[in-house]
Amino acid sequence: IGSFFTLYALWVLRSPGTALTIFMCGIASVLTDALEAPYVFMNKQPWVTKLMYSIQHRLQFQAPLPWGIISQIIVCGFSLSAIANLLK
Repeated sequence: IGSFFTLYALWVLRSPGTALTIFMCGIASVLTDALEAPYVFMNKQPWVTKLMYSIQHRLQFQAPLPWGIISQIIVCGFSLSAIANLLK
């Protein structure tokens, strides 16, 4: 999705600044997952991921069924709204 919006901003809107913003936000959104890859795939936990995992473990919790879905829908709606306003 990030690649699509980046290419859309480059080719259709001809806005390199907007394309760079979308691309960098896409990279930032998967950065924590990339840092956790050694722990997930090789069961090795460097000190960076150990610290990050402890912070995430404190912040994240399992929400009951309707509230977890509702919060995801709100976040997706807000994100799509922000992207639509950015591409105007």
